[in-house]
Amino acid sequence: ISDCDGGLTEWSEIGTFATLSLPPVSYIDENGQQQLRTKYVTLNGTETTLGTTGQETWYVADSTLDYSKTITLNGDVHLILKDNATMTVSGGYINGCVPDPNHGAPEPAYDLNIYGQSTGNDRGSLIVNGSWQAIYCNGITINGGKVTATSGHFMAVAIDANNVTINGGQVKI
Repeated sequence: ISDCDGGLTEWSEIGTFATLSLPPVSYIDENGQQQLRTKYVTLNGTETTLGTTGQETWYVADSTLDYSKTITLNGDVHLILKDNATMTVSGGYINGCVPDPNHGAPEPAYDLNIYGQSTGNDRGSLIVNGSWQAIYCNGITINGGKVTATSGHFMAVAIDANNVTINGGQVKI
């Protein structure tokens, strides 16, 4: 059986549910250690929402992906940028907020965690050219990859988060 990327995958049946075994994807964690991930979703460039409320969800960007609208986070998101992959968000931003029930204004709620596969010139890139902010979330942790965040307004910040942690990678704001 082949997966969406044309690679071979393996199906195994558990009870009445079938699970797809994806090829392991390597990434560098927050401690600079190489790790493998087998449960993830490969991005295809059409997503408008990432994550599931109350859960951590892993995604892999493995090619050139162009998003022209806002990407909304609905849970804590882990993003692995494979070597030579470029994920670009323009015309919107990455939104990890929910409306405040008392005021209606957005409140940061979800975290974005970014990982790369290597530390060389081939590392993957996330480029966000925000219409206002580029990334607005509760927390952002950059462990690897190349991250470029640009604000679309002179009064806005590129990354608006309660917590910003940079453990590795290359960051340009």
